[in-house]
Amino acid sequence: MTQQRKVLVVDDNHDDLIATQRMLRTLPNLDVAMVDNPFDAIDACQDCRFDMVVLDVMLPELSGPKVASLMSSYKANGARHVLFVTGQPQSKLLNYLARNGISVAEKPLSAAAMNAALNGVGAQFEPQNVTFT
Repeated sequence: MTQQRKVLVVDDNHDDLIATQRMLRTLPNLDVAMVDNPFDAIDACQDCRFDMVVLDVMLPELSGPKVASLMSSYKANGARHVLFVTGQPQSKLLNYLARNGISVAEKPLSAAAMNAALNGVGAQFEPQNVTFT
């Protein structure tokens, strides 16, 4: 029996959350949790270790990369991998992530992009190597 992978989806846009949820239902062996704000994401990582966090880059109050940095501070939990997603193809933050080798998928998130992320294709986010100001 294949073990289910735990995935947390963080997006403040309700329509994007629903679209991502529908897409994830097509993929096997995923246990998906969804939250709509950065603070619930941080709380969720205190309670559970996720195999993947799908994290919107542009969240209210805290950017996605700042949320990922905070989540990584929970050594016992946090997330093994972060996949950033965005509906805005250009921004200073996206350019900064790209310069640091961090992949960002476009919304709506495709099954192919999610499978690639789950299978370890592309750069992984390692907050200890990137400083956010």
